[in-house]
Amino acid sequence: MRFIGFLIAFFLGRDVMASLEVQIKFDKINSIGVGVNVFLFNNSNEKVCVNSSIIGLNGPFTEIVFDVKNGIEQVKFKGIRYVRLPEEHVDLTLLPGQKLTVSLDLSTDYDFSKPGNYSIRYETWNIAHCKGMDTGVELKSNVIYFKKPT
Repeated sequence: MRFIGFLIAFFLGRDVMASLEVQIKFDKINSIGVGVNVFLFNNSNEKVCVNSSIIGLNGPFTEIVFDVKNGIEQVKFKGIRYVRLPEEHVDLTLLPGQKLTVSLDLSTDYDFSKPGNYSIRYETWNIAHCKGMDTGVELKSNVIYFKKPT
């Protein structure tokens, strides 16, 4: 999937690789669940198109966008994934300097019941099509960590 995203970005012929920055921070960590805030920031001088399905704005994701590990063990995604984009899917346009924040409860899609040292990273391709503007860029966030005691 990542290679396909690279090819799309290459053939779009646009230099958008440094135009979209992503960061994640914890929103909550408690016995009930783990929530994160995803921050997308357009740090370019141009409008950037964002595929809304990769940030959870239209319900379930079309692909797995979080890399969640307990130590070195991959935590399996247990959530719902769309095979196709939903009918109400709309790509978003971020203006230069504009930030978008989305709060997500990862406990609905990942099992955090085991004790251990967890790491979470947001990682995907933004393949989007807005009016007169296509975007193809790999998004990788910072890594955040928490420890769940026994």
